Amino acid sequence: MDLLKFAERLEELISESGLNKKEFALKAGLTPSEVSKYLTGECSPTLKSLIKTADFCNCTTDYVLGLENEKYAISFKPVPPFSERLKHLLPHFGYSGYSFCKQASKISASCYYDWLRGKREPSVESIINIAEFLGCGTDFVIGRSE
Repeated sequence: MDLLKFAERLEELISESGLNKKEFALKAGLTPSEVSKYLTGECSPTLKSLIKTADFCNCTTDYVLGLENEKYAISFKPVPPFSERLKHLLPHFGYSGYSFCKQASKISASCYYDWLRGKREPSVESIINIAEFLGCGTDFVIGRSE
């Protein structure tokens, strides 16, 4: 994940909102310290923070991440737990869990099974890797769009 692209896009979104950084953070459901760390490139957003930002700005997660340049608004679905989404996502593309783990070299089997069991959420970096592997957008991977 390119933290610089994300930070630049977040800065643009804050500017477009007409709010200051603190107001933006609070209205988007984030903390001001989170936003500050994202803007300085100190850390990557969590999946929940990414979704909150995209929802607040009414745009795709790919746009927030700087993976696409066109900002467009569409109706997004509530995001299901990733363990539920994963059960439908891979068969949609013709993969079993085993074949996915074998072919998606950036995703380990232990991560996949932890996600499937709901033991942990994937990182944004993992969501990007899955989207690239499957040839779709990050919103589709997380279940925000169909």
